[in-house]
Parts: sequence; C-alpha cells; structure tokens
Amino acid sequence: MHRNGNWQVNYLETETAPIGFTTSYDANPLASPMEWSTRWLYTFNGLAEAYADWHAISPTTPIIPGLGYTMKGSGNLSAVDQKYVFKGVANDGDIFINVLAGDEVLIGNPFPSALDAIKFINDNLSVIDGSLYFYEQFASNDTHVLSQYQGGYATYNLLGSVGVPMPVNGGVSSKGGPKDYIPVGQGFFVKVHTAGTIVFKNSQRAFKKESLGESVFYRTTEETTTDTRIKYWLTFSDADSNGSTIALGYDTNASGGFNNGYDSRTFNALSNEIYWAITDEELCIQALNSFDVLDEIPLGIHIADSGTYTFEITETLNFPESETIYLKDNQTNMFYDIIDNGITLNINSSVDVSRYSIVYQKGQVLSSQDLEANPVSVFYNMEKETLVLHGVEDLNEIQSVNIYNLLGQNMQSLNHVNSKNVDLSFLSSGMYIAEITDKSNKKIKLKFVKP
Repeated sequence: MHRNGNWQVNYLETETAPIGFTTSYDANPLASPMEWSTRWLYTFNGLAEAYADWHAISPTTPIIPGLGYTMKGSGNLSAVDQKYVFKGVANDGDIFINVLAGDEVLIGNPFPSALDAIKFINDNLSVIDGSLYFYEQFASNDTHVLSQYQGGYATYNLLGSVGVPMPVNGGVSSKGGPKDYIPVGQGFFVKVHTAGTIVFKNSQRAFKKESLGESVFYRTTEETTTDTRIKYWLTFSDADSNGSTIALGYDTNASGGFNNGYDSRTFNALSNEIYWAITDEELCIQALNSFDVLDEIPLGIHIADSGTYTFEITETLNFPESETIYLKDNQTNMFYDIIDNGITLNINSSVDVSRYSIVYQKGQVLSSQDLEANPVSVFYNMEKETLVLHGVEDLNEIQSVNIYNLLGQNMQSLNHVNSKNVDLSFLSSGMYIAEITDKSNKKIKLKFVKP
C-alpha cells in the first residue's frame, strides 16, 4: 500500500482504530487502541554486520514501497494473532530499489498478494546473490537486550531452505524453513553483489491463500510440488539440543564454486557451528552439479565450547536408497554412518576447522590382486594438504598418481610415488579428481575439494 507514493508506519490500523504510539521501551499491552513503541522502528541498508546502518525511523517517516522495516508488537498475549489493516492505494507494476555493491538490504513484499520467491530471485540475480534471509523471533523471547534475543534467521534460495538455528539463549522455532511464496507484508534481507536496482514485478505475484498456509510467514504447511533433485539436511547440535541445520543438494545449474541463487552464506552468529566450506566462504546451503559417490565435501567447524556434539542427517529428498552418507574424520580416517543414526563426538575448542568432511563411501579401495591383502584407502587430508595412500605396504605397486581439475587438465603427474602422503599444497582452491593407477593398470578415482 502507499499514499502519495510512500508509506508511513502511522498509517497502520487495527480492525477498529488507528495504532497508537509511545516512546517507552515497552508498549502498554492493554492499551486501546493498540499501542506500539517507537523505539524499535528501523530500516536497514548498509554494510553487513554494521550496527550503525540500522536507521531509526519515526511513525511519520516516508518509506518507499519495497523497503522493509522492523517493529515490535503490543505485547498483548491474549490473542494468538494481531491483525493489522493497511489502508491506501495498492502497490502495482514495477517497483525499484537502488542498492550498492557489498550492502545488505532489508526489503519486503510490497504487493497485496503473495510473492513468488523463485521468480523474484531469478529476476534479481544480476544484483543480489540469490539468498533470502527471514527473521523469526521465538514466542518465548521476553527481552530487549540484543545478546539475549531468542530467535534468528531462516534461509531460502533456489535449491531449498533451512530453518532458524536453536541458539544457546533458548527458545524453539515454530516455522521451519521458508517456502516458495512470500506473504503480504513479509520482510527479508538480501545481499548485494553488484550495484544496481532490485525490482519487484507483477509477474512475481501469486494467488496463494493464507487460509491454506501457502504464504503465511513461512509456516510449515506447503502445497505439493515436484522436486526431483537430490537433497539432504545435516543437523549439528550440542548436549542440550541447541544447534543448526545446513543443507546440500545437486542442481545442474551449479558448479564447484559459489553459485548465486544456489549457495547461501551463513547469516547467524553462532558460537558452535558447522558449515559447508568453499573458498573464503561459509555456507548454510550448498549446491553441487551432479551426484557422484566419489564426492568429498569439506565441512567446516567452529567450536567455542568444548563438549559433546551430534551430527545427524535429519531429512533427505530423492537420495539414492543404495547409498550412505558418512561423516569422515580427516585426522583419524574414521567414517561414521549418519544417515540412519546420528553420531555423537567429544569435540574441544581447539578442533581444526577442516577436520571433517562428508563422503558417500568409506574411503576408496584399490582392487588390484597385488593389493588385495592390504586394501588401500585413499583420502584427501585438508589440514596437511596431502593425498593420503593409507595402508600401502609397497609404494612400487603404485604405477602413477594424476591430479586433474574439472576441465580435465592434468595438474600433476607422478610416475614414481615415494611417499604415502602426496603433497598437493601447490593446488589453488577448487574441486579436483585424483586418479591412482596400480601396476596391473587398475584405477581408482577420488573427487575432492581443496578449500
């Protein structure tokens, strides 16, 4: 809605009267008409994590259509939902917001109908990185102190979504991961990679009824859609079940690097967390091109509080029934099946960030008759940047080791292997394939990523 081209917060009404305002930190929950505090009205357009770029507004500050703003409710807990009435001229046609490279911007659905998130992302990929971040404040939150907030950001992109982490402050998410349709009035953050203009279009609008749960602030109810892509969700939690979920999937539009629209950077500051590790990035959602049982996917980890932590695959979609997902310990070369049951490990705060990865096989075994007595497991040690030939008794049985990039270019060729640890520190960050050939010309291939 708009009046004379802009919107003001004081235009909002309840079903019976206009909203009232107070300058106190807390609104009077029993006030009639309903009351809000003006201390929590902000917009955001600026550098990531720059607290000064939260811009305070008043109830009469003009807000252009499409720009989001924050507010806090009345505090009246007697009703499950509080209804607000937007009066004015319905927004229609193209709506533009100018943005600068490197900024994060709080925007929102400006239309009197749901917004198709996929169409919105695709229309704006030349400007934004394609991830949408939705804030959820948990129902149990009862503080204005930022460090004690109970809540966080859920993430959505063209591959899928993940819900809000369960933080150490407590509280439980009730909404899960965002769905494909953004409801009326829903705000969200985007990250800008190229200066330009974010556009909202009528072609992005969708008729989705709130009564069916199709577009109500990403409720868990969703309409049935067909998605044939392979995906899974990995949950990481501490002994008190505080933790987060990250997602990985396969899409033919993705590559080994960062993919706008398909990879999402982490958006929550967590003391203890895992993430998908690619070059200089920490991801909560990662897309790869095509499923390969030889994949080795780096899993970053940050631990501030030593203790027990559980890794578990909590959901899969179209994952091959004949395959398994393993958590691999790159220091001990141990493999843990986490697709059927989670694994709980004791992890201290000095853990190496590259200690773990996700694989689909327990190592890679050379089947040469000469090596059958001592099967060889091949893996990439991210900490030491070496290809490890574990269990090799006679290096003379290895005819050659070749390292290729994904374009098929040979990055290294060794015809004489003199160590069980092949130095790969010279490689730049990226995805590679190691091909090991024994004396009987039997080969094994290992796909790995160097962070």
